[in-house]
Amino acid sequence: MLAFSILIGLFIFRALVHFCFQRTCAWLLHSLLSDL
Repeated sequence: MLAFSILIGLFIFRALVHFCFQRTCAWLLHSLLSDL
């Protein structure tokens, strides 16, 4: 049961990191394009 909850925690953490990374990349790209 503990391993299962750790697995779910890792999956959620990975999804959050991926989401934040995508948002940051999109924001940076937008900033660079608007500066040109």
